[in-house]
Amino acid sequence: MPDALDSLRTALFQAIWVDGINNSDPAVLVDIADSVGISRDLAMVALYDRKGRASVDEDWRNAMTRRIRGVPVVFIGDQEVTGAQPWSVFAAALESAGVRSRDT
Repeated sequence: MPDALDSLRTALFQAIWVDGINNSDPAVLVDIADSVGISRDLAMVALYDRKGRASVDEDWRNAMTRRIRGVPVVFIGDQEVTGAQPWSVFAAALESAGVRSRDT
């Protein structure tokens, strides 16, 4: 199942961020799950019976506790880099966390 979940993540990312599908439509989500080999029945149970709700709710609580404001979010040391950022932002965060370039 881990391979299927990785495939599902990739397919959802493609559908939502590249193809611009409406990810609030459960039928579309079931179609995407089916396209990567996850049974339609299993996908419908997960969506309609909210299987995994406790885990999702815990992730939300963790995000709120950490004051995560966007995605993607990367923590480098005690710094948070949120959203699509240029390499220079990551480089500065890494440097301030004490990470040195291999080139130096």
